Amino acid sequence: MQVCWLITLQLQPALSGQHDLQELVGPLITSLVPLAQISALTLAFSLAAGLLRRVEGLYLSNVDALLYDQFLSRLPFQSSDTLILLEALDKHFREVHAVLRRLESSLSRDRDRDREATGMGIPQG
Repeated sequence: MQVCWLITLQLQPALSGQHDLQELVGPLITSLVPLAQISALTLAFSLAAGLLRRVEGLYLSNVDALLYDQFLSRLPFQSSDTLILLEALDKHFREVHAVLRRLESSLSRDRDRDREATGMGIPQG
């Protein structure tokens, strides 16, 4: 919009017949400076955005690789050990499930104890 406005201002004297069009070539070229600035800024910002996406992708892939390496360090892994991987995952999920069950039972015992202490609940036995 700024470029169009500057070009229109430069062409007004030539269109009204006050100046020759050849005299206005220099000012018309300088009117294109904002367009060149916008193009350069757009290019710089797109390059910076691409670089940031690359760095972010590298960081996230390193985090994923770290988690994957931690998982594999616990397993004897070879190329055809799918069964071992599945068994290890099953064992891991069973352990997590057992820990959750212990936590839930501990929490329910604490609630029962609190109810008995305040006299609000019926003792179970």
